[in-house]
Amino acid sequence: NPNHGQSKFHNMTSDRLRNMFLYYREVGDLQWSRARTEVTNDEGSVDSKDIDFAAEYAYREESDYGYSTLKWALANKVPEGKYEIRVDSECDQLGGPADMDLYSTPILSGVIDWTRPEQYGGALPLRES
Repeated sequence: NPNHGQSKFHNMTSDRLRNMFLYYREVGDLQWSRARTEVTNDEGSVDSKDIDFAAEYAYREESDYGYSTLKWALANKVPEGKYEIRVDSECDQLGGPADMDLYSTPILSGVIDWTRPEQYGGALPLRES
């Protein structure tokens, strides 16, 4: 948010921006899935929701510099593997070309690895005694 000194991102986007979803897919797949997060509701229970940086719950996580940080709920939901992620913004339609109402970030690649590291080999002495 380059105008973070004037207003929060959520307040500046309420007129046209509808959603900013995080999508992921395993490398080689064609179908994208929406990433999920866990949000505590007003009653104190936890709800599973699509990660949407334009949602009301993301507003509470926004820093003074206009960045929202949301935790991706991966455990027991996304298996190990090589993945691609992207963020799509969706706006209200203005009646023009469809690509004016949607933007996708460049795709980033990464690895989800749930295997804990293990020591490889024995410990060596630092110097001989």
